[in-house]
Amino acid sequence: MDAGISGGVTVDGRGVVTAAPDAARISVGVDVVLADLSAARAEAARQANAIISAATDHGIAREDLRTTRYAVRVERDYSEPDRMPRITGYGVSNQVTVIVRDLDRIGVVLDGVVAAGANAVSGPDFFIERPEALEDEARRLAIADARRKAGVLAAAAGASLGEVQAIEEGVASRPMPRVMMAKMAAAPMMETPIETGTEEIAVEVRVRWGIAPS
Repeated sequence: MDAGISGGVTVDGRGVVTAAPDAARISVGVDVVLADLSAARAEAARQANAIISAATDHGIAREDLRTTRYAVRVERDYSEPDRMPRITGYGVSNQVTVIVRDLDRIGVVLDGVVAAGANAVSGPDFFIERPEALEDEARRLAIADARRKAGVLAAAAGASLGEVQAIEEGVASRPMPRVMMAKMAAAPMMETPIETGTEEIAVEVRVRWGIAPS
């Protein structure tokens, strides 16, 4: 922060808005290891179709499902260091990203896909789908913060604020996805508890005002 440069005052301001997330991403998938590659592929496909059906049965739209990873790997036995590794089977992984927009049902969705055979689950990553209005409010708060600071400095120097000469905005800090591992229910009929919490959106600005003697 610089004050009193060439008849002006320059200050930084920061605005922060807190809001509840309105959507979440969860990654669900299957990881199958069998001795035969064709059998592993077929079983992985069967289980993947089952978890996709479970997701749609619990209200997830097809456009909110996306395959994000498909991998085939060779499983080898390295237990005998003096011999070449022996192939023991093949692993097939199929991962699908699910967008949940009704957060009240995220525990139900998680339970549903796990019951359908998902054995590779991570998330949820909570986020605000359209943060632009919140960013604009954070900008207004950042300008107000900068004006307050500049007014204090100008008054302390026996001056008053003039017109705004320049405004610079830093990169808006959008809420980062938060990973919360789902707690598996202790009883088969108990819904997995999920807490969504809140997200912060922050904007920083640098504003320069002209000043004049009071």
